[in-house]
Amino acid sequence: MNLNRYSVSAAQPGLSVEVISSLSIPVPPLSEQRDIANYADSKINRTTAISRQIRSAISRLQEYRAH
Repeated sequence: MNLNRYSVSAAQPGLSVEVISSLSIPVPPLSEQRDIANYADSKINRTTAISRQIRSAISRLQEYRAH
């Protein structure tokens, strides 16, 4: 990837496109990336479900309080 086309000037002194492009970025194997993504998805889905349950409970409590 040619980073020079994205840069007009460096916002951080001493951190140039040349320095950034020479950095090594470790990347896990694709199978591990998939495992990480699946794990994150399962946690997000669980959090979403819990959030829905909480909103539903709050709504019911507000209805009870209104009566």
